[in-house]
Amino acid sequence: MTIALRANNSPSDLEQHLAQIDEHGITVVAEVLSPAELRTLPALIDRVCAIRELHPLQEDAKVQNFNMCSNLVNHDPFFEQLCLRPAVYSIMQQLLGANTVLSTIAALEPRLGATGENGGQVQAMHRDGLGGGVEVEGLQGCQSLWLIDAMDQQNGATRFGIGTHKLTPPADLDTEDWVRTEGRLLQMSLPAGCVIIYDARILHAMSNNYSGRRRRALACFYTKTGLPRMCDQRFYLSPEVQQRVSPQTRVLLGLDSPEPLSAGGKFYADGDLPKAPIVGRQI
Repeated sequence: MTIALRANNSPSDLEQHLAQIDEHGITVVAEVLSPAELRTLPALIDRVCAIRELHPLQEDAKVQNFNMCSNLVNHDPFFEQLCLRPAVYSIMQQLLGANTVLSTIAALEPRLGATGENGGQVQAMHRDGLGGGVEVEGLQGCQSLWLIDAMDQQNGATRFGIGTHKLTPPADLDTEDWVRTEGRLLQMSLPAGCVIIYDARILHAMSNNYSGRRRRALACFYTKTGLPRMCDQRFYLSPEVQQRVSPQTRVLLGLDSPEPLSAGGKFYADGDLPKAPIVGRQI
């Protein structure tokens, strides 16, 4: 099974992407990032990953296998408008509503040569949630993976369980073994500049990078409005940045949302949110 790359420049393109997400749980939008951007973004991603701001409640010891940095809008103006690009944003609005909110925007990469327990994969198959282990209910969120480097099986391409957004694995079987046995395991080779969009409920995982080549990406998680967020921009974004962003960005970041502040998928009615650790690390 393959998922074909397709632009999103017309109503028919949009319909095809929505149909793929409904059937397979995943679609790939071609050429979202320009060649000029792909020449400058690797250095920018390395710079923010050296800052290494974690998500609220995230423990550095549990993410040692990954280069990463969250809350990217706070770290460079480039990210203020990025997630509004029509090729991606139009799909998210159709799936999650016109006022869909960005729950988090982070840089993420499996570290070169890193392995999981006993030499296994750096990440087990899982479904994305609202944060802190809080699962989505129905189609409440969609992840988008913006490829800064080309991705293939040798440099840590994400593994997907095609169609598993509508399925429940048997409790007595290993999840990845079940996905493979069912013929649903897919690990794609994709060019830099494209964006993978997938239903938060689809089973997926990052893979080991044995190639010596980098596999940088941005993970931008959109949710329906009114839900608790992983990284609430009303709290974690600096006042200076909040004041300067565009009205459309304010909607996407939920800066004027009425619900209580949130972090890690949990509302904090008292406004006493946990800090987002900034730990710093050489890439």
